[in-house]
Amino acid sequence: MLFCPCCGNLLLIELSGDVQFYCKTCAYRYTLSGQISRSLTLTRKSVDPVLGGETAWQGADKTQNPCPVCAFPDAFWIQMQIRSSDEPMSRFYRCCQCAHQWRED
Repeated sequence: MLFCPCCGNLLLIELSGDVQFYCKTCAYRYTLSGQISRSLTLTRKSVDPVLGGETAWQGADKTQNPCPVCAFPDAFWIQMQIRSSDEPMSRFYRCCQCAHQWRED
């Protein structure tokens, strides 16, 4: 895949006559003179915590709900409205020992 250096749109392949890439938006054309091979290594973006990260759990209440991973009896919990307003709130739990997170709708 190549992108237009003028407008940034994806270049399309035209096979009539000389093989060339062209841009549908502007008049840019790139004629192929041989074989092209390019390698691009993508880097992963950092993921933002969906539940607010560590700060969301600092003021969370504690309850007796066993962890499904380590069976520790206590967990922190918070409630959030993640679906439509006529649906019940979802409870999110975090184990006090292993920090595993799970939810109950």
